[in-house]
Amino acid sequence: MSLDRLVLLGSKGGPAIRPGGPWPSSSLLEIGGRAIVVDCGLGVTRALTDAGLSLKTLDLVFITHLHSDHVLELGPLIHTAWTAGLATPVTIFGPPGTGHYWQRFCQAMD
Repeated sequence: MSLDRLVLLGSKGGPAIRPGGPWPSSSLLEIGGRAIVVDCGLGVTRALTDAGLSLKTLDLVFITHLHSDHVLELGPLIHTAWTAGLATPVTIFGPPGTGHYWQRFCQAMD
């Protein structure tokens, strides 16, 4: 039986980082055996691994809006998961412009 859980990985609004303060917005929802990330603020990749998630199990990403504190680490998260052995597609949902962000990230990695 899998344990469903919600982990707040970052809860800070805005892009500024302060010593000892919270990280920008991101959450992990594990439900029904799926690993769902909501928003990809700076630090999400490290926070996911600190929360015990194997990046190889990343399944689904929701981006709520395109402010930097919600999307800045989307590309690096997927790239790092791939280098960690992710072998299945990750579905990404987001507002208009998310696909453009992803295309430009992939172009930068060429």
